[in-house]
Amino acid sequence: VVEKGLFKVFHYNQDGKEALMKVFFPHEVIAAMPAVNPDLKFYPANCQAVSEGKLLMIHINHLKQVSNSFDNIMSDLSKGVTNCTLFFMNKYNSSLLENAEERVKQFFNSLGANEKEIEILLPKNQIALLLSMTPETFSRTLRNLKEGSVLIQDKNRYRIVTDE
Repeated sequence: VVEKGLFKVFHYNQDGKEALMKVFFPHEVIAAMPAVNPDLKFYPANCQAVSEGKLLMIHINHLKQVSNSFDNIMSDLSKGVTNCTLFFMNKYNSSLLENAEERVKQFFNSLGANEKEIEILLPKNQIALLLSMTPETFSRTLRNLKEGSVLIQDKNRYRIVTDE
């Protein structure tokens, strides 16, 4: 469980380049899959801190003991795995079907930038990896969205302009 900071989960593609899978924020569970699938002997990716942070490790045996006392723990864990699976399916589909501008807008909207100004402390090259694009494409897309008055940026703060 991420207690504080940001952590990225990634693997290396066949070209040896980092393929960012997901960035985890505080209170998110990183490695829930082995907890609900005992046949999984290892986590199929790498994890690295993006910013100074702290992880809370809960041993699976302790989790099972605690889950007997609290019915909702395993349910919440299963929900987290399901949400993560849906996230990866959507990420895969969007990388195939949507252009760069749509992926960037969807990323900011998923963080609430269409409702309020948000702050993103994740480096731009990491956001680019998360969106399955090069840092150059991400920078160019940001510039195009700002020039088109779709995105307002002030340092690390972003807001998507809606048609309301």
